[in-house]
Amino acid sequence: MNNFKKPLLVMTLAVSLSLGANVSFADNENNKSETNVKAILDNSSKTETTTKIQVKLDENNKVISNKNQVNKEEKKEAEVKSQKSAKTERIDAKNRFETAKKIKEKEFKNADTAIVVNSNEFSDSISATNISNGKSPILYTDSDKLDNLTKEALKGVKKVYITGGEKTISSKVVDELNGMGIEVIRVKGKDRYEVNAKSATTSHPVSNKKQNVVIASGEKFADSISSTSLAKKKNAPVLLVKKNEVPKSIKEYLNSFSKKGLLGDITIVGGENSVSKAVENELSKLAKVTRIAGHDRYQTSVKVAKQVGVNSERTIVASGEKFVDLLVASPVAQKYNAPIVLVKKMDVPRNEDYKTQEQKSNSVESFFIQNKSNIMYTMVFGGKNTIDNFVVNGIKDLLAGKSLQAKPKVDALVNVPKKEQPKQTNKLDKIVNLAYKQLGKPYVWGTHGPRSFDCSGLTSYLYKQAYGISISPSSRAQVSYGHKVSKSNLKKGDLMFFATGGGGISHVGIYVGNNKLIHASTPSTGVILSDINSSYYQRTFVTARRLLG
Repeated sequence: MNNFKKPLLVMTLAVSLSLGANVSFADNENNKSETNVKAILDNSSKTETTTKIQVKLDENNKVISNKNQVNKEEKKEAEVKSQKSAKTERIDAKNRFETAKKIKEKEFKNADTAIVVNSNEFSDSISATNISNGKSPILYTDSDKLDNLTKEALKGVKKVYITGGEKTISSKVVDELNGMGIEVIRVKGKDRYEVNAKSATTSHPVSNKKQNVVIASGEKFADSISSTSLAKKKNAPVLLVKKNEVPKSIKEYLNSFSKKGLLGDITIVGGENSVSKAVENELSKLAKVTRIAGHDRYQTSVKVAKQVGVNSERTIVASGEKFVDLLVASPVAQKYNAPIVLVKKMDVPRNEDYKTQEQKSNSVESFFIQNKSNIMYTMVFGGKNTIDNFVVNGIKDLLAGKSLQAKPKVDALVNVPKKEQPKQTNKLDKIVNLAYKQLGKPYVWGTHGPRSFDCSGLTSYLYKQAYGISISPSSRAQVSYGHKVSKSNLKKGDLMFFATGGGGISHVGIYVGNNKLIHASTPSTGVILSDINSSYYQRTFVTARRLLG
């Protein structure tokens, strides 16, 4: 009988335990081997209890190894056990100062260096991630006073980096730090881009080694901060650009490497609405450019996370709508080389939110489904006002192999307590109802709705849509409308004005009752609901005006 050689075979046989079948492949004849295998398979199909054996054959069909495999039931049980051991932890506190302090004490307990940033301004604060590089915590301060919680967190710290000039963090804060025996290094510049370039020089100084860089928008916070782990992996700083321009200070940093032939790969994070094709083309003249971009910030974070890679130590989850928790979470992500995934306040971005299969495969929902067996520890940064329990429970469900629950109702999406839900009882409620519907929409300077707003654009839009009243889209102009009312006599629909920049009126919002204000706050927060009795709004309040009644 002909004896012809075959490649190495790997055969998985279902062998009946009840039959106690013995398998022998000592016979060199291929036909006989195949007959034996077929007989065993036929017999095994008649039994209920089976085990799996992996059998390797050499070129002469002799057994060279066999290995018991876990059967389907055991494999499923092992997966369930693994999923049950996965941990999801929320890191939250009563405010941003305490959250930052908790992170410092949990992850950077013995750090002798920290970065202190303004708690209300993201523009200079973004650059703190370069300086940290996973080695130092980021802490918050008010512009002119060091918060007591931050003081406590700074015990044992010998050196502090401050990002931004004196308008961002005043010399009073520096004096307080010096009084604590802490050396202070201020990283400042004429704008956020110069601050950013200097932070890059601090973390990745010009040398004779090749330097990779990550490019992101300096006008939107999400992509720049969620790309920090990728930057760490590439040993690269995150450099900020304008949508249609590479700022001079960033060009100078790039040129300091490119003129020596030492500029490595350039990775743009974000779509063309954040970093234009023109900027990409300009950068491509210096080095090879690749772009990581999704349909939105949530998909972009997933695509970046896939580039970083999932590890069992940490997966970081933070808000894609507010920068404060995401910023202080970024050093933790850098420390563990962990991916950062962004979520909405009231929902996990789902497959059904997108149209194409490519988009669906890069949703946050898909990310957790695809990686559920690898993710063992998820850290969710932010309290319930930033990321609702519905989202945290949804992540837990996905990691346990379950489906997401149905989306919450519209009222829940804005998380308005029942006592604050506007009711259609009088004409003032019309504008209040309309204001609530704008919550969560993005802040874009110079826009007046309906998709995005700046502060005065929102108030002018509300009055126009609710009552057909046209008012100037300028906070300083709007203060001349109607008549002045005291803060103690506010009614729904009144406009409240603030001096947030330390000078004259620079911000406006609409009072909606129960000591709450709806306003287009900053690019990092969008349209939000705020408490007018918080220390920040008490300190910056200037006046209020009534246009109706």
